[in-house]
Amino acid sequence: MAKSKKGSKLQSRNKKQKGSTAVEDGNDYLNKMIDSNKQRIPWYLSQNSMIGFLLAGIAVVHFQKNATDLKSLFSSKGPNKDSDPMSQCGLVMANSSLPDSGWGMFPLNVITEGSPVSFGDPIIQIPDIPSEQSKSIGHLLHNYLWGGDVTGGIHEGKVVYSFLPGVGSLANGHPTQWNIAPTNGARVGEAGVKRTSSPGAGAFTHYHDFSFFAYGKDIQAGEEIMVNYGSGWLSKIPHDSIVAHRPTNELRENGICLDHIRPDVSSLPDAGRGAFSTRFLPKGTIVAPVPLIPIQSRDALVMGENKAQILQNYCLGHAKSSLLLVPYATGVNLVNHGGKNKSNVRFQWSSSSLHLGTEMRDRSIQELMKNPYGLLIELIAIRDIEEGEEIFVDYGDEWQVAWEQHVTHWKAPLESNYIYATEYNKNMEVLRTHQELATNPYPPNIRTTCFHEFDQTARVPVVWRPMPGVQEYKNLYPCHILDHNTETNSYTVLIQSQESLLATNEIPPNYVVEEVPRSAIKLADILRSSDQHSPAAFRHEIRISDEIFPDTWKDLA
Repeated sequence: MAKSKKGSKLQSRNKKQKGSTAVEDGNDYLNKMIDSNKQRIPWYLSQNSMIGFLLAGIAVVHFQKNATDLKSLFSSKGPNKDSDPMSQCGLVMANSSLPDSGWGMFPLNVITEGSPVSFGDPIIQIPDIPSEQSKSIGHLLHNYLWGGDVTGGIHEGKVVYSFLPGVGSLANGHPTQWNIAPTNGARVGEAGVKRTSSPGAGAFTHYHDFSFFAYGKDIQAGEEIMVNYGSGWLSKIPHDSIVAHRPTNELRENGICLDHIRPDVSSLPDAGRGAFSTRFLPKGTIVAPVPLIPIQSRDALVMGENKAQILQNYCLGHAKSSLLLVPYATGVNLVNHGGKNKSNVRFQWSSSSLHLGTEMRDRSIQELMKNPYGLLIELIAIRDIEEGEEIFVDYGDEWQVAWEQHVTHWKAPLESNYIYATEYNKNMEVLRTHQELATNPYPPNIRTTCFHEFDQTARVPVVWRPMPGVQEYKNLYPCHILDHNTETNSYTVLIQSQESLLATNEIPPNYVVEEVPRSAIKLADILRSSDQHSPAAFRHEIRISDEIFPDTWKDLA
């Protein structure tokens, strides 16, 4: 979502933060971001309300029903090479109907209640931002990131933020006219790229298909798609003054299509997921808009021991610049490298009226960061692209050399008993007690976690109850299984405190919960053990050519 140029704060859940190195070192900026940025979560999932409980069920039912219909929803009925792709488009980016809010998302057809508004977002987890680097990514941190406890990224670090580059970034928010709701968490999978056999392991996010669906009513053609970010969001704008609608003919004329591409597993063996065309796209078509979020210094993505955040792999940059540009919009972060021979799209600066940052290309990086809004490039088809064809762009010669060197020197890790938690969880119908684990342990990267609604007034032992919202990730705790009741297939567990520094509850010693169903227990990765934390994971930003990267941003020799 292209945010207000005033930089409106996100509504927080007023969490009282636990003490941490990141907060206690005196860095006021990071402290303010943790307090005010969010957990960027709408009220209906942040509260323990029946509506939150119902939404989780609605999401599962509707997405099971509609998942197979996504391709037909956003693709043409067949190759129609004589028609303008824009005439087949169902979702566009255009100027928001909200004052000073940049861009927004608009459907060109009715989206029925309960249907997905777009293909699901990939999620780029950003754990444990060093406090001294937080200010360099303040624009991204303050205006675009969600909480890891919303997306399921809580195992990636002690303070985890999540970047949802599709609907989760482009959709604006409004406290009364919101019309979409997210699912609870994302799907997780390595897309066949395993750490034991592929040099691509850890180079792309495993979190994907975080989806939003029409909630409460049908979304009409031309009605802006909006999320509820809380009562404090846009609080200075009178709620009854907003007309969140634009004529569809105006949207077709001035908007840029958002559903020319869809996600799927890439045809490249080490790439994970990729982007594929939903319809025939003739040469010269704007395949996708690519809004840009500037990060003042590439050093801001270094986590420690010179290892960069996985976000670096999704950024655009130049060898002679410290600036990184984070692209967003539906599907654009999934476009893989095609080199000189395989690429079918290229980057170019947008000539659309939606490009509001033209003058900033003539300013220094310091001046850009004072007004970091409105930068827009596009992916342009450099030849005809058939329906269902994978989209590729040239990442640049330097990226190609770096990848080839990585492949040459890559070695599979020595660990022989690592098993992905998602796979292990599916195969374990009966879980092991703490005593059984002493002689028959899980793989060293696996631990037991339990969903539980903590009640500090409850008397121990507590009987587990299916409370509204109990299976949200904010309620997922490390736990030990003490006993298994084979008659009811339920468990007695010892709940422990979360490692997250954003956690609100300090679990007391000997907090025992009985009658916990298997569905409320999740075998999960131990902290920071997923592929993205591997020391051998590839890191390199996508390089933009000299032709389009402004000389004024080249601040390195």
